Amino acid sequence: MRSLRQAVVWCAVTVLLIVHDAPAVASPANAPELNDGMLIVGGAIGAVALAVLGIAAYVVRNMLRRRRRYSHKALFDGLCSTHGLDRTARALLWQIARLHNLTQPARLFTEPQWLDPACLQPCLGTRTPEAAALQSQLFAESEDGDAPGRQSGPTTR
Repeated sequence: MRSLRQAVVWCAVTVLLIVHDAPAVASPANAPELNDGMLIVGGAIGAVALAVLGIAAYVVRNMLRRRRRYSHKALFDGLCSTHGLDRTARALLWQIARLHNLTQPARLFTEPQWLDPACLQPCLGTRTPEAAALQSQLFAESEDGDAPGRQSGPTTR
């Protein structure tokens, strides 16, 4: 964001300097006389250019923010946070998703077959027990038969 602001300011200053210094670049004999009208037009062009760059920067920033918020990676990160997984567990799950060529890595949280140690043994080697532990953590049933995140029995509000 900071570099985008610097680029906008740099472009605006460059346009203003070019408009202001245009008569000085020409030969003195052919140089048009600098008057207030030229300065007003140059300032207006610079202001319009600055406004267009500002609007474009705003639109691009919002598009990038929206893309990050509503992406497969954002869903995966949210599920990892919900399950309280640390960085090593997240990295292992991401590696497993890449091994299976999953376009939606969040499927690891809904489909236990992707974490099956028998399928992962050749690919992960020594990290297979970690994958088995993750599978049991994510898909374990409690003694009541409920999933770990669900409440059993009636709830009071």
